[in-house]
Amino acid sequence: MSSISILIPIYYKESIQTIRKCFDSIAKQKFQPTEVVCALDSPSTSEIETELDNQREKLNIVKCYCKRGSGLGAVLNVGVNHCTSEYIARMDIDDVARSDRLLKEMDFLDSHLEVDVVGSNIAEFDINVEHIIAYRNVPADDKNCKK
Repeated sequence: MSSISILIPIYYKESIQTIRKCFDSIAKQKFQPTEVVCALDSPSTSEIETELDNQREKLNIVKCYCKRGSGLGAVLNVGVNHCTSEYIARMDIDDVARSDRLLKEMDFLDSHLEVDVVGSNIAEFDINVEHIIAYRNVPADDKNCKK
């Protein structure tokens, strides 16, 4: 099976609770990422830096820094340059991934080499991940994705 990096941009105003929820969901993945690349605003906060250092007990955290206010595209470009795996899974820091997310994506990509990008529908929650407030279904075929 191939390897996968997770790329997460982290804005300097993110809450530690939000960061913990996201990283807890990564640590519970049935297929573990090679690394979690965190593209941070520079300067970041000492609280965020400490939390990411603490997460190193469970995950291979790679930190890279972007000038504050660079914009999401620039931040992701810096992060991509630090990813070392065959595949990159993109997450936002307020995302909580199902434990089978990476396994399903890797199985699909490894058996469909003609496919470059995969995604999924989204269940939105407020604070409690068990309390779903909305579902967002995204396009599933090539034509509608490109639209």
